[in-house]
Amino acid sequence: MNENQGEPISAADLRFPARVDREFEDRLLALCASEDLRLEHWRHLGSDFFMSGLAVMIASTPGFDRRALLDLAERLQPGSTQVAVFAEWLRCSPVRPSRFLPMLDARRG
Repeated sequence: MNENQGEPISAADLRFPARVDREFEDRLLALCASEDLRLEHWRHLGSDFFMSGLAVMIASTPGFDRRALLDLAERLQPGSTQVAVFAEWLRCSPVRPSRFLPMLDARRG
């Protein structure tokens, strides 16, 4: 944790947003729930590394097009579907699957 700002990760790590507030979280949820896989829409919300990890995470969720999401992840960040890369994403990401995935499931109804 960045002790000076109370942010979950260092702002110097440009792979991730420095923080995820409710507004940003809502935009991420809306994109994922829409099942819009256009590269430019995913790139608009964050770094290629961050968004590729989000796509890999969503690919593990029942009811989503796993293959298309993994393909999107690889277009965003080659190698992002590798176990070690996704493990790094999970370790460093301010988005927690235990919080995000239930909210995504509720949004999809």
